[in-house]
Amino acid sequence: MRPLYDEAGHGTGARGIMRDITAERERDAALARAQARERVLNRIVRAFRGEVEVERMPLVAAEAVTLGMAADGCRIYRATGHNGDLITEVRHGVMLDEETEESLRRQVAGLAEPDPVAWRDDARRLLGAPTVVRGQSNGAIVL
Repeated sequence: MRPLYDEAGHGTGARGIMRDITAERERDAALARAQARERVLNRIVRAFRGEVEVERMPLVAAEAVTLGMAADGCRIYRATGHNGDLITEVRHGVMLDEETEESLRRQVAGLAEPDPVAWRDDARRLLGAPTVVRGQSNGAIVL
């Protein structure tokens, strides 16, 4: 861009070529999100490969997801049957009081779509998603 002036030296406008870089910015943002997902997945896979005790794998997953997503904590819930009830399988990181924990469990139990859902709880921002295996919800994860 180059400024334009009149005979008295006052700015009257600008001249130059501009181009819309919105698509490039969106592409860069999508690439950054994909790279972040890949880093999280790699962290989880490495953590699982290093764990030999099957009973510890849910905790290892919670730790890896917490670190990979730079979250304060993680909850993994397991479905108890066909009625949609969830029980807490693993707690990692920031501890919640029982009332908040129960509210959180009720909110994720109501999630139907596999896409993550974000919400606020007093001083926290939360991200939750149901876990799905072979098209069936088998629990949920919350960060």
